[in-house]
Amino acid sequence: TNGGNMTNVPGIPRKKEQVVEAGVDLRMRLDPKCLSWDLFLFGDVDTQKSSELIQHMLTLDNTDIKACINLLICSPGGSCAAGYSLIDVMLSLKHPIRTIALGEVCSMGSLVFVAGTPGMRMIGTRAMLLFHPLSDVITDYSPYIKDRVTSINYSEGFANDLMTQRTSLTKELIAKANNGELWLDATTALKNHVADEIIVDKAVLDKIYARSIKTNKRKK
Repeated sequence: TNGGNMTNVPGIPRKKEQVVEAGVDLRMRLDPKCLSWDLFLFGDVDTQKSSELIQHMLTLDNTDIKACINLLICSPGGSCAAGYSLIDVMLSLKHPIRTIALGEVCSMGSLVFVAGTPGMRMIGTRAMLLFHPLSDVITDYSPYIKDRVTSINYSEGFANDLMTQRTSLTKELIAKANNGELWLDATTALKNHVADEIIVDKAVLDKIYARSIKTNKRKK
């Protein structure tokens, strides 16, 4: 923990997986036999968590180990700048990113979830996703306020592009997200290809890791 809030490290150890710890030279600790690495985005999406995740992701991605990066998310949302910087890095990596939604994943947290590798976005049975308009408080001279509104519109456009390109949400549902609150349970998220698989029990996770083992064997 950090100041009472959960951060994205350390990971939860599972068989043949890599625990990612803060303050450690990851290149010295990477196990070439590992199948996946666990990273955590719990709590607000802020610059500290984003920078830590980006550092870990780039370090892990700059290896020849054939492994998947798991990003477990339980977040109320947060900073657009922090979230979009994380999303840009996620979309540029050569290693696949499996995003796993747990509890409530809201606002920018939901966009980070959607940015996971298509086909590898998992959601807990009791998890909920929330999409809604961007919010900001602006107190400045009128010309600067207009410029700030233009910037907000750009950010909303980025969110719409992400939802359009990586889900099958209808224009009506995306419009609802832009003008109110769009809540999706696991079943609805799966139906609209916002998520790709529901975690109904531990057997689903076991199946995922068994699949990773087979994939690694084929790549050898």
